[in-house]
Amino acid sequence: IDECGKNMNLVHGVISDFRGVILPRYREIAKQVVLVCCGTGSELVSTYIKAPTSKFNTIGSDPALSYLVMVSGTNLSQLEKEYQEAIERSTYGKVLATNTRMLTSGVIPMMNNELVKGHIIDDAEILRRRSAFASFRYAADYGLRVYQSKNSVGAIPLDQRNQFLCRAYSIMLRLSLWQLHKTEEDPTRSRVAARMLKEHGVGPTEVQRGTSELDGDNEVFLVGLATRNPSKTSAALRYYACEGCVTPLYSSDGASFELVVACQMERYYVSRGYQAGFLELRTAWPPATEKNPGLSEEDVQKRVTEMAKAGKEDVSDIVHSLTQPMKEGKNGVLVLRQGVPNAQGGDVLVLRLCKTELEEWKLSITSIQAKNWKKTHHRTAFNKAAMGVGYDSDNEDSEPTTGSAGYSYQATLKLVETVASHLRAESEGLERRVIAFAYGHTERSGTDQKNLGTDVELWSREMLEPTISALTVADDDDDSEEIGDE
Repeated sequence: IDECGKNMNLVHGVISDFRGVILPRYREIAKQVVLVCCGTGSELVSTYIKAPTSKFNTIGSDPALSYLVMVSGTNLSQLEKEYQEAIERSTYGKVLATNTRMLTSGVIPMMNNELVKGHIIDDAEILRRRSAFASFRYAADYGLRVYQSKNSVGAIPLDQRNQFLCRAYSIMLRLSLWQLHKTEEDPTRSRVAARMLKEHGVGPTEVQRGTSELDGDNEVFLVGLATRNPSKTSAALRYYACEGCVTPLYSSDGASFELVVACQMERYYVSRGYQAGFLELRTAWPPATEKNPGLSEEDVQKRVTEMAKAGKEDVSDIVHSLTQPMKEGKNGVLVLRQGVPNAQGGDVLVLRLCKTELEEWKLSITSIQAKNWKKTHHRTAFNKAAMGVGYDSDNEDSEPTTGSAGYSYQATLKLVETVASHLRAESEGLERRVIAFAYGHTERSGTDQKNLGTDVELWSREMLEPTISALTVADDDDDSEEIGDE
């Protein structure tokens, strides 16, 4: 029986019928009769087999007669060397190759395409081309589309399929946050994880049960889009849950980490039902000032006014993007990334447009400093980053009007107020300040939150899942760059 994970009740019935009716007849003419049930969701199948006293009971009447074989995934060492090397050197191909179907039906056929190897006899050149082609996002996307067409999710209507992928993303994020919430002793850090869990549906009932699972998660497990154990969820399925909205993260490269954070925020809100989009700003919000400027309140206001004049095209683009969800009566989110190197404010800005029960629109903004630090940083580094999101840690001032922190804060307020006035919405100002970094919470310094209180949230790697781990971290000297240079 194939695709048995889709309907375990049917499998129970078939097995019962097989053992009670079919098996006795075949024993007269065969030494052994075996029923093989194949499909995804094997984690749940193992639950049925190993827990005869649970509410799921067992598969059949005798657990001793059931044997489960767990397929561990792909093993690239079993491939021909020519494919193995090309995949290992690639960016996207290496990720998709962690799923058997994406590898055999997507990545390998893609590498054998005439566009890649046609009329070339030099093996070294074919290797370079295969690796480069599998490092191109839109070419590698072919593997996802093949998987979708051949997997059971391909038969699901588009809207429902998108909901499944959103739920798969949510499961992966919730599992990561749940571990953090359970183990984090610092109340400030734990509070952030708890808030994110709540935004993704984990309420007091789930907390009391000691789980992050929600009703409906089983459907995602059964079609094989996620597992209860994050370590057993392949990079390919993480990539698929993000719908390919991921980007390579290069070591010590701030720009690539900003894109990872931007992708995570877009997917974060899509999975919550928002209509989300992404936009790269043309001008700095705000432009950087000279080092240690003694900006008075008058200086700050003057610079902010000049910034608003220079950024009119950005405002027009933002308003145009947010008008669509308003027309449809839906909550909307627009993720902004500073597109110029001389910006001082948040690296990633998130505008959130919500409709109230009174049919009124409200607009708020979240400012994020994205720090691709290799290792833990301490109080001084975080206090400096806090200025970029408009917080004066020296004076513990969350509404500064002077200095660098005041300049960043007032500029951020100006952006949300200007956009809100064009949309005829009410500005709720700065909703959240965030400093995001790429290392895990166990590597954090005990003093990184000092002087920041609850005004600035610190996001470790766990809060950026599954986007940050969906695409294998690439080295700075990856082969795709080398080919580009040639």
